[in-house]
Amino acid sequence: MSKYKKQKLFTKKRGKLYWKISLYSILSFSLIYGIIFWSSFESFQIKNVQVSGNIFTETEIVEEIFNNETDGRHLFLVSKNNYLFVPDKKIKKYIENELSVKEVFIKRENWNTVSIEIAEHKPFGIWCDGDDCYFVNDKGLFFAKVPEIYDPNLIVIEGEKEGDKLGQYFIEENIFSNFSQKVSLLKEIEIEVTRIYTEDFETFKFVTKDGPELFVEKNDDPVQTINNLETTINQEDINDAQFENLEYIDLRFDNKVFYKIK
Repeated sequence: MSKYKKQKLFTKKRGKLYWKISLYSILSFSLIYGIIFWSSFESFQIKNVQVSGNIFTETEIVEEIFNNETDGRHLFLVSKNNYLFVPDKKIKKYIENELSVKEVFIKRENWNTVSIEIAEHKPFGIWCDGDDCYFVNDKGLFFAKVPEIYDPNLIVIEGEKEGDKLGQYFIEENIFSNFSQKVSLLKEIEIEVTRIYTEDFETFKFVTKDGPELFVEKNDDPVQTINNLETTINQEDINDAQFENLEYIDLRFDNKVFYKIK
């Protein structure tokens, strides 16, 4: 093949290549522009946020978080407020972490409406510091400030805690969970706990309704501890009147229980 023909063939192939590149560039640009335009189309924008299930969490705060997280575009291209591109997982995680709620469920109701269902923690007790009081769940998490009207039958938690409370734990989660289990086991033998307090976060005192204080260690096994108490009550033949006349019962020793009469 002559040099001229080779040059002509090369020029022809290069022309086709440039044409393909141009075509692909135009198609890509059109596609990107179409996506940008479509994602911002008014008919597919979320305009309504329905919040439900919340008692302690303020609806306005949840709505504000949603609006902040859907403001702007993904990679400066796609609207975050578009029905299909709402960052559900990010919003869910943010609400759960920042507002200390148990779980969040986000559902698209239609092209313009999103529902956010809040599953909140259940109050186990209440902790106060001056005028500020907080709900504590059964794992020791400070999850909400106490409103003016609340259930007075909640267990009072006492012990010095510094710093921000919301989202923090009174003590390690597994230890407080053991306390919750102890309270449940005590209910089974008709002993009601009204207050839990500590000075050193090693020894804890469970104050019972019309009864003695129960001394426990933070790492006590709940089942063994309450079994020891129940065994002692049965063996010593302590009736209700006698139980109420006890000053304290010390449950901090394995297989031994000490108590003091008032």
